Amino acid sequence: MPNFLSSDFTTETEEDDDFTGEAIAITTDKLSRKFGDVHHLNANITRAHNLWDRTRMYEEDFVEAMGRAARATLDAVSKSQVRDRSKRMAYFFAVLEDKLGLRDGK
Repeated sequence: MPNFLSSDFTTETEEDDDFTGEAIAITTDKLSRKFGDVHHLNANITRAHNLWDRTRMYEEDFVEAMGRAARATLDAVSKSQVRDRSKRMAYFFAVLEDKLGLRDGK
C-alpha cells in the first residue's frame, strides 16, 4: 500500500477561522494531480465545494474527510480495484460522498 501522508492532501491557510474554502481548493488540487485528473481541476474544485456546502461541516473537518477518502481510494488503487487512471478522481468523490452520508440522494 502506498504511503499517503496527511501533508499530501491537507494544508493550513493563514485565516483558518474564516472558512474560505481555500484549504479545500488546495487539497482538491493536490488530489487531482495525484489521481491524474488535472484536466478537470476546476470542476473537481467546484464539486468539492458543493459537497462541503451540503455538509455544513467546518472546513478543517471536511478536509479530514477528504483525507480519509483519499486513503481509501489509494488503497483501492493499490489492490487494482480502480485500474483506469481516468476514473480515480470519480472513485474518490464517490468514496467521499459515502463517508459524508451524501450517497443516493441523502
